[in-house]
Amino acid sequence: MYLVEPGPQTLTLAGERCRVHEHEDGRVEVRHADKPLPCGIFFDKAPHVPQGAIVSNKRLGAVLSKIRGDQQERDRQRLASRKLTTRQKNRIREAMARADASGAP
Repeated sequence: MYLVEPGPQTLTLAGERCRVHEHEDGRVEVRHADKPLPCGIFFDKAPHVPQGAIVSNKRLGAVLSKIRGDQQERDRQRLASRKLTTRQKNRIREAMARADASGAP
């Protein structure tokens, strides 16, 4: 996902449709009325915690384990949702598989 950066030229375009162009060399460009817009990659606000981040510190380990459990429950709920596309669900499944492959209990 891409996030159009707020600014004087983009604030007036709120709610308008734009096009995302992906070039062969890997560049991605967001355009509105054939004018490029400043944008950046949108990062998920709730990324997965890799198992390696859970350390032997009793307090930190317990907190990170709780967070990981919450993330797994959130992912199960998101996969059950009809609002997500198949592509989005596949990305969630891939992230869950990567987390399991990294040695998560």
